Amino acid sequence: MNRPFCGVFLVISAVACGSNKSDPAAALQECADPGDIDEATLIAWDFEQSMHEMIQCGNLSAQLNQSLHEAAHTLLLNPAQAPEAFSYSDGKFRVAQDDVSMTMTITCGAMSLGCTEGDVIAADPFLVESYLVGAQPEQFDGATLVIPYDAPGPLVRLLGQGANPPNPIRISAAELVVFGNNIQQLRVNTVVELDTLENDSTITYSVKTGRLDLKDLHADNEFAYELKEAAGTRGAQTADPIRWNVTFVDGGLLGDVELEVLGGVPEYTARFSYGPASMTPLVEMKCISAGESDDTASVSGD
Repeated sequence: MNRPFCGVFLVISAVACGSNKSDPAAALQECADPGDIDEATLIAWDFEQSMHEMIQCGNLSAQLNQSLHEAAHTLLLNPAQAPEAFSYSDGKFRVAQDDVSMTMTITCGAMSLGCTEGDVIAADPFLVESYLVGAQPEQFDGATLVIPYDAPGPLVRLLGQGANPPNPIRISAAELVVFGNNIQQLRVNTVVELDTLENDSTITYSVKTGRLDLKDLHADNEFAYELKEAAGTRGAQTADPIRWNVTFVDGGLLGDVELEVLGGVPEYTARFSYGPASMTPLVEMKCISAGESDDTASVSGD
């Protein structure tokens, strides 16, 4: 991957691309020859490029939640399914493409019916069979939905009529709303993992979203990416986060990530600042003075 067009990453705008004031890497001329800087900063640009995967995964998370939200209101009337990008097994929705994967696990929330908070929902919530096994084509008695079935499914309690509802089950318009609300009380835990080779840079990271109620995710379309681990290497160089405070919001990122890049000439920090709802960051690079690096520095979320 070549270094991105620098006009996208201006720290100070309205200055010609490539000038010392507009090019974030120009600040490194204080501690290195200009001829060394382009090569030394490739690892930072490669790491920044990999951050775009979190935007894509955030958009896919929003799509899955939107599909669940819609299914909660139409599932008993029309077939529903997860977005095409996802596969499902053992309570987990997965997306895997090239060098990045995302796993979304649906669990019981604090207010979920018939299960303990944190338990994995080991049945596909998009399938009618998960609620009513052998459900027959629906019938209507006025405005009431009437569904004969063979046996209760593992998620039957979410219908709001207990573990063994009447057969046929009768569901009014108001009870359909209750069903939708019960699905929205479920939680989703998401993990994004990336292991990629860009040029000669190897970038890996694993981030998670923590536990999010579907109702909150649907309302806000916003969640923080919490860092589990991350690292970059390129030859003798290493790039490690010393600050990680980034949130997915409205199709972009908000917050900042700062890397400490060691093992080359020059050694420096690179800070990527996103927001609001940004696809590309402002970038600032600074030389690390002799003795300034702290190998024990912890990632900051402040």
